[in-house]
Amino acid sequence: MNEKKTVFIVNKSSHDYSSAEDFGNLVFMTQGSLQRFSTSKMYRTFEPFIKASKTFDYLLLSGMTVMCSVACAMFAHKHGRVNLLIYKPNPRNSGSYQERVIVMEGEYDEKREDNCL
Repeated sequence: MNEKKTVFIVNKSSHDYSSAEDFGNLVFMTQGSLQRFSTSKMYRTFEPFIKASKTFDYLLLSGMTVMCSVACAMFAHKHGRVNLLIYKPNPRNSGSYQERVIVMEGEYDEKREDNCL
C-alpha cells in the first residue's frame, strides 16, 4: 500500500501551489505575515504539523527565510532528513517544483559526499 505523502507549505501566499499536488496533499502551516524575530512562536506554530509529518513527506519552501529555516530544522530533527520542494521558474511555462533530499546520518562529516541525494 502506497500512502499519499503530504506537502507541508511553510507559508501560504498568493502563489499558485497546484503543481505541488503532484507530490502529495497540500497543507499550509501558516498564512500571511509573521514577526521575523518571533522564532519561538514560529516553532510553536509549526510543532503540530511537524509532529504529524512522516519521514517521506515534503516541506515546500515559501515565506521568510527564517520561517523556512525553523521548519527545516524541526523536520530534520524529527526525521534525520529533509525532503524539500523548491520552485524552479521557467520562462517558457509556469515552472515546476524540484525535489531535493538531504539525509543526515550521525555527526556531520564535511568529507562525505553521500549526505545529499
